[in-house]
Amino acid sequence: MKRFYQSVSLADKSADGYQLLLDNKPVRTPAKQIFFIPSRPLAEVIVQEWEDQKEEILPLTMPVCQMTMTLVDRVTPHRKALEEEMLGYIDTDLICYRTEEPQQYKQAQETQWNPFIVWFEQAFALRLSTTTGLSPLTQSPAIHQAIAQHVATLSDGQLMAIYLATMGTGSIILGLAFQMKAFSNEAILSAAFAEELLKDEIYLGDIYGTAPDQEKKYQSLRQDLQTLQHFLA
Repeated sequence: MKRFYQSVSLADKSADGYQLLLDNKPVRTPAKQIFFIPSRPLAEVIVQEWEDQKEEILPLTMPVCQMTMTLVDRVTPHRKALEEEMLGYIDTDLICYRTEEPQQYKQAQETQWNPFIVWFEQAFALRLSTTTGLSPLTQSPAIHQAIAQHVATLSDGQLMAIYLATMGTGSIILGLAFQMKAFSNEAILSAAFAEELLKDEIYLGDIYGTAPDQEKKYQSLRQDLQTLQHFLA
């Protein structure tokens, strides 16, 4: 799409947030809602993304704007359903399901995942169960309650951050660690892709290349985590 506007600005703050204006006209979301941005720092980043567009508007170069529109259209109106979907990961969490063999995989899981298990115990004063068996785990009612109560206190932006991190990693524990800023993005990525990164090491991925699908998923999650940092405040 050709750039069709000259000026980018913000309307005065209202109860709904900051309204983005292009040539003094309000921007609408894909769902045709007036685009209100919840905080001033977020609004300023989005203004800069629109100002940085050249002759062509490239949506992929405006990740914060796109994510905020997702917040307005898909997160805030459906918050309860997203909470329930995310809480369903408590009993199926990636980092709670371990292997005994081969030894390299076991060690990789322990190295990458155990710090998050320890962190959760310290943060919530509750111990997660882990298993090497095939039967599904059922975490304690106290863990379910503690996580649900924490999630209920989050802003819609924070909820979106933990939700997308959980979906991207397969782990609500990693999602919590991201939302609570307990670990770096790289540590969370390494934990989410622990087995894939080990395979790359074994099969010399640095020489022969990483599987394209894996690389695409990894880079997509990395970009999402970077963008979602803007919603953690």
